[in-house]
Amino acid sequence: RDGDLDLATAGKLFQNQLTGTHWLQIRVRGDGQAVNRAAIGTQVRIRLDDQTTLVRQVESGTGEGNQNDLTLHFGLGQHDQPVDLEILWPGGTKQTEQSVDVDQQVTLEFSAQE
Repeated sequence: RDGDLDLATAGKLFQNQLTGTHWLQIRVRGDGQAVNRAAIGTQVRIRLDDQTTLVRQVESGTGEGNQNDLTLHFGLGQHDQPVDLEILWPGGTKQTEQSVDVDQQVTLEFSAQE
């Protein structure tokens, strides 16, 4: 949880040595009824000050023998200010979270009352 992604493949570990940049990790959870507990299919968007929009979607696996991390990782570069999140849950429910601090992992849970 140092904010830079490392890669494990073919029995090898490639460690990212980059330092000094900012990041945010988002873990989303469904209620097990309207949204599956792993929240697969949920999309999260972050808009930065320069109007760049970063988008990540929860996916369980892509390709044979692969498993994606269910935690969404956003590399933010030099952006060190709080960000606003837009979460689009499977089924179409939208949720927003305002002023989320960077350089941390946050967990967001689906609620049918959104």
